[in-house]
Amino acid sequence: MAAKPCTVPALTPGLPATADGMLAWLYERGSDGTGLYDEHGNRVGPAVPRDTRAWNAVFELLNGYLPPQSQAALFQALAKLPGSRLVPTTTDAADRPMTGVARMVDSFVYVILFDPRTGAYAGVQTRNTTNSHLGRAGEVFASDAILEEAVVGRPGQLP
Repeated sequence: MAAKPCTVPALTPGLPATADGMLAWLYERGSDGTGLYDEHGNRVGPAVPRDTRAWNAVFELLNGYLPPQSQAALFQALAKLPGSRLVPTTTDAADRPMTGVARMVDSFVYVILFDPRTGAYAGVQTRNTTNSHLGRAGEVFASDAILEEAVVGRPGQLP
């Protein structure tokens, strides 16, 4: 499978390296919903609960490179976020064993996956909570896996 070029800045400056710092960063980033979108592409506004806006801020963060210490802090912060729950064992799209943190949004459960050995961010999994055209309740209907990550010198460049 060919690498997909990334066109966003590789690093968000000033990312926390502790769980409490990362949780505060997520709450601050999602404070008014400015510039943030939910999983369905809808702008997140002030009517969205604070914890949900912090969760949504994670997806913006995951578009760039996260240093290892920030990845571990993100996992620990998500586990502390009200409404989230730990998923001790699951697999990613490459069928590798993972752990994750899950949150229900609308009729879906989004699971942010982490390597249980290293704490590295490894992808996202989406599960149905109801029977629908996407599958039965509890089934994974979308999943991805980070197989390789690299930082390059310019947007669009491949390693």
